[in-house]
Amino acid sequence: MVLFLLENSLGAWWTARRRAEGKDPALAGHTWTYLRLNEDGSPAAGAFDGWPRAARDLRVLDPCMGSGHFLVFALPILARMRMAEEGLPLKDALAAVLKENLYGLEIDARCSQIAAFNLALAAWRLAGGHFPLPQLNLACSGLGIHASEADWIKLAGEDGLAREEMRRLYSLFKDAPTLGSLIDPLRLKTTVYSAGAERVLPLIEEALKQEQFEETRELAIAAQGVLAAFRILASRFTLVATNVPYLGRGKQDPVLAQYCGEFHSDAKADLATCFVDRCLRFAREGGSVALVTPQNWLFLTSYKKLRERLLTDVQWDFVARLGSRAFETISGEVVNVALLGLTRRAPSPESTFAGWDVTEPSAPEEKAAGLLRNPLDVAQKGQLGNPEAKIILGGQTKVQRLQDFAYSVQGIKTGDDERVRRAFFEFSEMADTWQPLQSSVEDTTPYGGMWEVIDWRGEGAGLARKQGHSAWGRLGVMVSHMRHMPVTLSGC
Repeated sequence: MVLFLLENSLGAWWTARRRAEGKDPALAGHTWTYLRLNEDGSPAAGAFDGWPRAARDLRVLDPCMGSGHFLVFALPILARMRMAEEGLPLKDALAAVLKENLYGLEIDARCSQIAAFNLALAAWRLAGGHFPLPQLNLACSGLGIHASEADWIKLAGEDGLAREEMRRLYSLFKDAPTLGSLIDPLRLKTTVYSAGAERVLPLIEEALKQEQFEETRELAIAAQGVLAAFRILASRFTLVATNVPYLGRGKQDPVLAQYCGEFHSDAKADLATCFVDRCLRFAREGGSVALVTPQNWLFLTSYKKLRERLLTDVQWDFVARLGSRAFETISGEVVNVALLGLTRRAPSPESTFAGWDVTEPSAPEEKAAGLLRNPLDVAQKGQLGNPEAKIILGGQTKVQRLQDFAYSVQGIKTGDDERVRRAFFEFSEMADTWQPLQSSVEDTTPYGGMWEVIDWRGEGAGLARKQGHSAWGRLGVMVSHMRHMPVTLSGC
């Protein structure tokens, strides 16, 4: 997934630009595995022509970097690009990329340290040995300020403007352990500019040198970390690539839920979609995002306004629906994902995006093989014409749907539960006409909803005839054709 996202963004940009310049789009030392091309050789995901012209000017951010996988995979690609463009030796190219191209944020301090280690180790492995590295552009966005506002402001000394800047930083980062990379200095009402942070930094460094008291010294060190995170949080990037965190609104901390509701109102149903929105704000105008996200927001009703806004305001580059079992290390149906590419600029009326649907294969390697197929060409504007602006890849989007013929206010129901539903323990022997019924449960439980049976004589045809024109009646006609399977009723 990481390679697919990077190759169909960084790789697509490289290929399109080299072709436009009449140069070989191949990248020495790297084989494009997942980069998909049209018949004419142009990238299926687009040309990314809003990006800078030179690789040295690309700025790539992972705002949820974890242990640094995206950055580790991007390092050799960018280094090979700079070697080709600038004639740099491999070690110099790696150092240049670490200093100028790669940025990372992570809410967990220990993960930030692991990411730094992994990135350094990757550079040394690529170079074939140890060499001095520049300071890495990695920071922990979850550092809390464990001090009073007054003690924090003292670090700025007697400089009035610096003290005011420290006051703003305190307000901005007081909830950092909860909000992390969601913090957006350029969106908050309090105007905080990176120039202000640069004014404060020398004062904090001086305080750190002179401070004799350990408690204040630790606060000064923490302030350095906060400022490092601030610099990145207040910046804009060419490409933002990450696997967004997932957390439904019902499980969110009150501080997090309130923040998401205020700043990401149409994406607030899940932390994942809030991060889709935040990543777009990290991108500069014409910049792009390449994300692993849950795929449910592409069609669920609760995200309708978000889809409509993004389809109207943002250019879609690609969508690959992977479905469940896409991760080699995560089994089962829990994680149901899609790969998404968006560019922060208004789409043209003719905009199309590349689409893959590999939800059917059940193994990661089969899904990976499916991503090697040529994608569908999907009209972006046409998606707005789908019911609730759902993202539909391929096939007819104007076909008649069940909602044109029936409605239901309570999901699938028998319409006569008292007559046709019983508890299994009411029978000493079960007649063939009664079938097991799996229903929903009131609370999450390892095993539940399996205590009822339903009168299913005539394969349910009797229910269909009895209910006539109700939603169950129309559904019952279809259900009556099912054979040899337990019946499942649940709220919709």
